[in-house]
Parts: sequence; C-alpha cells; structure tokens
Amino acid sequence: MTAKFFFAAFLIFFIYKVPVYGADAPELLSLYVQDTDGEYDTARITFDPGRASTCYIYRKVKGGSFSLVGKIQSSGDVTSFTDKKLPEKGEYTYTVRSRSIGLGGSVLSGYDHEGLSTIRGKSTVKADITNLHAKLKWSVNKNAESYAIYRKTENGRWQYLDTVNKDRTTYMDIYSETFSGYEKKNILLNNCYLDTSSHTLSYMVRAVRRYPDFTKRSYSPYYPDGYFNLNAPIIISAHANLDNTVTVTFSSVPYATHYLLSSCKKNNDGSYRHTVVTSIHQTKEAYIDCDMIPLKGCDYFTVTAVGTRNGKQIEASSLDGFTMRYRNYYYKKILYIGDSITYGSPYKTDINRYIFSYPWRISELTNAYYYNAAIPGATMAFKSSTSAPFHRYRIVADVVPQITMGATPIASPGLLDVNTLSFEDFDTIVICAGTNDYTDLIEPGSIDSDSRSTYSGALNLLMDTIERANSKRLRNGKSAINVIMPDLFYSDRCTSFTRRMSRYSTKNSIGYTLKDYNDIKNRIIKKYKKRGLRVIRFKTSKYVNRKNCAHATADNLHMTKYTYEKLGNDLAALMMKEWDSSDKH
Repeated sequence: MTAKFFFAAFLIFFIYKVPVYGADAPELLSLYVQDTDGEYDTARITFDPGRASTCYIYRKVKGGSFSLVGKIQSSGDVTSFTDKKLPEKGEYTYTVRSRSIGLGGSVLSGYDHEGLSTIRGKSTVKADITNLHAKLKWSVNKNAESYAIYRKTENGRWQYLDTVNKDRTTYMDIYSETFSGYEKKNILLNNCYLDTSSHTLSYMVRAVRRYPDFTKRSYSPYYPDGYFNLNAPIIISAHANLDNTVTVTFSSVPYATHYLLSSCKKNNDGSYRHTVVTSIHQTKEAYIDCDMIPLKGCDYFTVTAVGTRNGKQIEASSLDGFTMRYRNYYYKKILYIGDSITYGSPYKTDINRYIFSYPWRISELTNAYYYNAAIPGATMAFKSSTSAPFHRYRIVADVVPQITMGATPIASPGLLDVNTLSFEDFDTIVICAGTNDYTDLIEPGSIDSDSRSTYSGALNLLMDTIERANSKRLRNGKSAINVIMPDLFYSDRCTSFTRRMSRYSTKNSIGYTLKDYNDIKNRIIKKYKKRGLRVIRFKTSKYVNRKNCAHATADNLHMTKYTYEKLGNDLAALMMKEWDSSDKH
C-alpha cells in the first residue's frame, strides 16, 4: 500500500469522523401566538435548523427553566412547530436545539438562550373602507414595539401589507399601491377602485416585538375575522306563485352565514315594521332564490344578511321599499336616454347590466315596459373627433334620429336591445347625459343654440323632437309625455384616477365645470316647461355628493348597486305619482 493511499484514507476518515454540522444553535425567526376557544392557546415558532435532522422545542415560563414540549423532523429548510398547549396566561419563552448525525455519531446543538417570548393582547381594528383606499385605526397594545398590518379579500388568506412604529395606530391602505397585478385585474376597477358593494376586504393588526439582531420577531394574537363590513343584500326580483308563495331573488353576501326574509308593513310615518317569516342558509351562488308566504297586510319585503365577526353577530339589511303592490302600470312605457350611469355601469355583463341598473329596479316596482337606450361613453352633442381612446357615440346623431323612426339606436353590436317604438309611444322619457360632454370638451353653447355640436344645442334638438311627439300624442287623445331630467351626478373623477377631483368645481381644458353643463340643462328645463312640455327636474345631490362619493360610487363616477337601488326606488315613486296625475286628467 503506497504512502499516497494511506494519506487519502486518513483524510477521508478524518472528514467523516468529525460531525462538522449541527453544533451551531438553530436560528430562531418568529413566534406567532393565537387565542383559541379551548383550554389552551397556540404558539407557532419558525426557525432555521441548519443541517439538523431532529429538532427539539423547549418552553419556559418567565423566571423558570426550559422544558421539552415537542420535537420535529427537519429537512434542513426553514421549519415550524406548533405548540397547541400554550397556557392562556403568562409570558412564555421558546427556544430550539437540534441533533445532527454523522459517521461519528450524533451531536446536540447549543441553543439561543434569549429565545423568543410571547406577546399577549389583541388590537381592535376599525376601518373606513372606500373605493380608493381604506383608513385603518386600531387600539394600543402596550407590549408592541411595532405593528404588522394584514389584509385579505373575502375567502382569501391574510396578506402582509406593512409594519409601522408603535407610536402609530393608523394606516392608509391605497389599493393601487398594495394590490398585486393579478388582484388589480380581477378585483379593482381601472386598477385603482374597489367596488365595495361587490367585494369585501378584511383587515387585522398584530403587535410585534423586535429583537436586537433584527432577525427575530414575536407576534401577538389577533381577532381571526379582523374587521370587515358586512354588505347588504339587494333584492333583484320577486314573483308570485300559484300556491300563494312569493319567490324572492336577492344577491348573496360574502361572510353571511344565513339570510332572514321579512314581510313588512309601511307605517303612516314612512317607516317599516319588519316580521321575519323564513330563513335560508348561505350558498355559493351569486343570486339566491327563496320562497316565502307574505303576511296579510304586509306588502313589502326585506332581506337581512346575518354573519359573525369575531364571535359577535352582525347584520345588514336590504333597502326598504321593495314591493309588488304597485305592479299595475304594465301599460306604461318608459324610454331612458343617457350614458354609462343610466346603462348600469360598472355592471356590464349580460345579466348584471340589467339587474343592477335603476331602469331595472323601476320596472320591478311598477311592471312598466322600458327601453334603455343609454350608451356608455356617449355625449349629448355631436363631435367629429374625440380625445378618448375609444369611439364615442353621440346621442343627437346615434340615438335621437333612430328612436324618431322607431328603430334601434346605433351602438356597439349587442350593447342595446332591439327597439321598434318611437318617441310618441313612450309615456315617460328620462334624459340623463352630459358628463361625457364635459370630459370630451363639448362647448356648452347658449340656451337657445340649435347647433348639434354644442351641449345646449343638442339638448334643444332632443327636446324639440319630444315636443313634437307630445303634440302628436295629445292629438291622438293620449296623455302628455312626462320628461324627467335628473341632475348630472356629482363625480370626484377628472383626469386622475388616484386623486379626488370634483367635476363640479374642476374646469375642463376649455374652461367649464360639470356644474356649468348642469346649469344649462336646468335653464332648458325651465324654457320647455314654459312652452307647455311636462318636464321635471330630479335632484340627485342626496344620492352622490362630495361627502359620500367615495362610498356611494364604485369608482368616483358610476354608482354602487346600493345607490342605483335608492335612485330606482325614488324615481319609481315619482313616475307613479306623475302617471296617476296625468291619468286623472
């Protein structure tokens, strides 16, 4: 045997005889404590075991000695162990030792004598959740050195957002900055806005203790549900059955456990008395059908979503006022002329474009026929070019002439239903357009303008057309047309999605505010009223305004389902009042 062979054999023996790895203490990373409903709390410790194969977890009460509470096998990656029997009270410290095995036997490592200590106490979180951001506020945890903030969407997992110093107990979550690309695409509108009537966010905060080497963290317990708003269900439709039951269809609500259906009576003072008649469990469906037998003399329906938030029951009820009582206007016809707000945006799918629009709500309450000629992005006036990155339809050119001939307006294929009625066939015409004239830089024009290239001129041409149709109706012995003109809705969206800028006070690049266009519309209303046309101004400031825009709209422009619902209720009441008045004459 050569000397070279002996040297090589000795070197191999030496390398494998000494267990180089495993002697160092595992690196402690984090400790998470959580309350449970049982006898014990839980604590989850994570650590880097190095090259260990077996890890031993120790625990001690403050002032005591470490004792073994469990062991776990490790593959060498970051490892976690959950102690399911952490006493509910007291401060405890955890540490870890590891055992590694080599040719020379096993070696038990040292351990981190400081360890990781528990933090007790939970912060109560409150959040004002708007369409652009959520403002969080939470209670102080005296043990905190900082606070970690988390968010989840509906049935998702908690996602870490940020850590702030212990002196702060507030935080603003700006969605356009904190949502992932996937979340922006699937949850947010225009990558910025959260439709709070369609999606539910939940927030929680944990107190954090940092250690001098900044590699270790200890986290306090948290309320498992965090803070979220329970949305109210929306009654979509109701129809009577042959067995005296009524089938009510309503939207499901995230975090609801079940729903209560009430039969309601409207009191003389306008309030409602609710009596629960049936209950239905939560389902995975977007829309829920439920059969109920209404109580005698109770003509209204409400649906209440019931859920729990951190052990406490919470409820949210649909808007009062849904009834089948006034569905005797089947012989009335309504024409809607407008843009995306009247169309029902942002609910543009084949089903949602109907059931969450205010024209649908009015139809459900009155049983009147309606034709919705609203086109998203349309202006009242004509303009050969546009600053928008898409084709704009012009009401004066693409809607008015076609309705006059009893034809379907010009729009993108599949956007509008087929129409065969002309202006004189409609009992009520709702006109709500002008916000896109503001953004597309249409000149307002003078009140008597007859140019279809100005807002006032295009509106005058439409009103002249309706005036002629009304005269034809009267000659044929029919009632006069009721023209309802809602104010142009308040909006906080101008050139920037992420900044709130009121269209009512911000001038466009040709020097006009949305209020200027609305003022012109109202002067034209007065002009045609003097000429004998039944024109009604419908004020909209109570539905969307500077104070509530972030909550009442999905994107600082288009309304949430709830706001469309309120608008539909009130417009239906107005229409029925006018129909009853005109029918008497």
